[in-house]
Amino acid sequence: RALYPNAQAIWRERYADQLEPEYMAICEELNDLAGSYFTRTAPPQCLIHGDFRLDNMLFDIKGGTEPIAVLDWQTVALGNGLTDIGYFLGCGIGGDLRRLHEAELLDLYCSEMTARGVPMTRDSVWDDYRLGGLHGISTAVFSAAYVERTPRGDENFLSMARGACDLALEHNSL
Repeated sequence: RALYPNAQAIWRERYADQLEPEYMAICEELNDLAGSYFTRTAPPQCLIHGDFRLDNMLFDIKGGTEPIAVLDWQTVALGNGLTDIGYFLGCGIGGDLRRLHEAELLDLYCSEMTARGVPMTRDSVWDDYRLGGLHGISTAVFSAAYVERTPRGDENFLSMARGACDLALEHNSL
């Protein structure tokens, strides 16, 4: 929370000419709300990955005995599980694919959680999902500001921000 305004200032300086103005406005507004956004602790809480994207997943591993392994747990935290879902759907698969399959994927997530004893419906998780999408914005902003800058990194952070901002705009996440 304390570092976010500085990260946003770096983000603005680097990408103001590259990021669509409506997306940069969301980044600025999230910065204005950092005090409340980064201190959310409302239940339910669980371990979250924090960087839940396809680059951090291996499929059909160990000769097919394991369907998936999730890698890169350096940003693990306590938070709402829908943070990872919003992050994945916002930054991980692109707006067109998200829009096409969003309802189906959220229903599948809720069905699987319910089968495991955690009853959920799309309506009951919707607000947490919308807020979870903001995690993609904050991750792009933080990462761009505090890792070594490269052309590939710039492309990645802008792509993440565009996807997350698209979700945030479409669903009024802020």
